[in-house]
Amino acid sequence: MIRRMTSAFGVTVAFVSLAGASMLPTASAAPVVTEVAVGCSIRVRPNVWVDRPVTSVPASLGADCAATGAAYASWDVRHTKYGLSDLFIFDNKRSAVNSFYDWEHYGTYNVVPRNSWNSHWDLTQNARSYVVKSGSGITIKPARAGKFVTLSVATIYYSPALRRYRMWPKARVSLQYRACPTCAWKYLRAVRTAANGRATFGTYSPRTRYYRGVTGSSATVWGRTSAVTRR
Repeated sequence: MIRRMTSAFGVTVAFVSLAGASMLPTASAAPVVTEVAVGCSIRVRPNVWVDRPVTSVPASLGADCAATGAAYASWDVRHTKYGLSDLFIFDNKRSAVNSFYDWEHYGTYNVVPRNSWNSHWDLTQNARSYVVKSGSGITIKPARAGKFVTLSVATIYYSPALRRYRMWPKARVSLQYRACPTCAWKYLRAVRTAANGRATFGTYSPRTRYYRGVTGSSATVWGRTSAVTRR
């Protein structure tokens, strides 16, 4: 008799405990907030060609800046050796232009994030770089005498010291030819210009060919490809 009552009492207590537990309020899980990385990027041409005392260096914002509602963005412009040189600033605008003066340092400039934001938060930014060198030019004039063609080469480059173009001495020029307007270019000869920026080369060519010259880039001068000539 006592066992049965004890057993029944235990079942009753267990039932009440379970029922009470089911009626207790359960704590709701805290919402997980995920911060989405949004950004604003800059676009700048990788090669800056100096051919005058003051050269424009344009930059523009990427499409992601408009998508994120960027109100302001700026980037530092740093020379790899001499440090901070300039800034690109976009204050409610999508393009900016800096000026490069020919007395400044040639070489590589890194465009690195400074700050950017929209009406809600700061934005991530990208980094870019560009290289500054003098511009150059090359001309080739062919002259035929029977089955032989003589190629006269002239090269020039922009001189920051003179603030104008001058003849380019010791420039290495790769002479190339092809047999038809759509044929692949073939290597003919490499020549180096004299102190006056000129060089000549004669070649046996019984049939008409197309010619051009290509100068390679140096540490301070961009290379150039000449116009195509036919002889």
